[in-house]
Amino acid sequence: MLETFSTLLSFALITSFTPGPNNISSSIMGINYGYKRTLPYLLGIVLGVLLLLILSSLFSTLLLTFLGSFKSYLGILGAIYILYLSVQTLKVNYELKTENKILFDFKKGIYLQFFNPKAILYCLAIYSTILKDMPKEPVYFLTTYILLTTICFLAISTWTLAGSILNQHLNKKPVKRVVNLTLALLLALTALQVADLQAFF
Repeated sequence: MLETFSTLLSFALITSFTPGPNNISSSIMGINYGYKRTLPYLLGIVLGVLLLLILSSLFSTLLLTFLGSFKSYLGILGAIYILYLSVQTLKVNYELKTENKILFDFKKGIYLQFFNPKAILYCLAIYSTILKDMPKEPVYFLTTYILLTTICFLAISTWTLAGSILNQHLNKKPVKRVVNLTLALLLALTALQVADLQAFF
């Protein structure tokens, strides 16, 4: 059991803290709005991941079969949604007044998870491989939900705070535009990667 836990922890930390749609979009929000105004988006991401974890823990075999039939469509839909977020990043308003509309909100944080192959396959991999022999008791499921959503929140918070700190050194709009353009291109690159789900299976 201890070996399973250490494997789970390593996998969760590496996957959660490495660049992906959640982390890159969180850093974009941190740069443009700071941590406090980004918090609803972060909570949306966490709730979306929690829903994926619950679905994966209950129906991992069924979901893997379903995704096997529709993986190309999932990749295309995911790529389109992530590209949409990339375009929205380029259109951000640099006058950060309170009345300005937030780029990504709570609902977008939830929606992203269901178009995010990295998050979907992460959750499925956990329950179909690492935890496949875990006792099917509520307390075990609840423990994994709490652990994994906590790691998720810490990861996206870290990226948001990094963006927020970076923002303090980006007083000039042209510099901020260059940074946003770079992050938008990273999101676009991520979209191209998830469009081909063969790499994940």
